[in-house]
Amino acid sequence: MSEVPTPLRFVLTGLLVNGTLFLVLALLLRWRVDYRLAVTVTYLLGMAWGYLQNRLWSWRSKAPVVQSVSRYLVVYGGVYLAHMGIVALLVERAGLGPLGAAAVSAVIVIGPLFALLDRAVFPKETRL
Repeated sequence: MSEVPTPLRFVLTGLLVNGTLFLVLALLLRWRVDYRLAVTVTYLLGMAWGYLQNRLWSWRSKAPVVQSVSRYLVVYGGVYLAHMGIVALLVERAGLGPLGAAAVSAVIVIGPLFALLDRAVFPKETRL
């Protein structure tokens, strides 16, 4: 059996992590948690779980943990700002619901996120 390519592992990891957290987000919104807090909570959970999944499986990285975590936090911090901005814009200006806005935003940020993780957080020289 051939090796599963990194982009496919990233997509599968993203589907698992984001699919699960989308359900958590829906539950928080159902409990009437403000959408900004709900998105932030699920984003933080996703950062932690996603880091582990991506480091161990998607990229199989052997980069020093402190180095990769710090880079990961910078990348995800920037992507969070973009994601939250897109969600807020879609909710406040376009009238989309928070779940729909979060889904649209996820599709928008996935390409740049992959590129940043692939080049800055888990570069080729750190992979098994």
